[in-house]
Formats: sequence, C-alpha cells, structure tokens
Amino acid sequence: MGETENSYRGIELAARLKPGVLLMDFRVPQLNGLAVLEDLHSPGRPSDDPDRDDLQ
Repeated sequence: MGETENSYRGIELAARLKPGVLLMDFRVPQLNGLAVLEDLHSPGRPSDDPDRDDLQ
C-alpha cells in the first residue's frame, strides 16, 4: 500500500508496486486520474526506467 502527494509520484509508485487495485481521486492537481491511468498503460513511460530508485 502507498500514498503520494501528487500525480507524478503516484505514477512512479504504482509502476513500482504494481498493485492489483488502485484507488485515486480523479480531480487532482497536475494530471487528472484518467491521464494517470493512460500513463500507467503506455509503453516506454518514464517510470519504466529500471535504474530509477528515487522512491525511498
């Protein structure tokens, strides 16, 4: 389980944790919920980089 302060960190965390269920607000700053889901399903997204380890 995880929680983030913004959409971009949410994308990174969901990509790393690969949750079976994702609960989120669709009216959030930066990217809205639909944009987050589109990013998670798009190939080659920035969060796919295996060398990133900035989610400590």
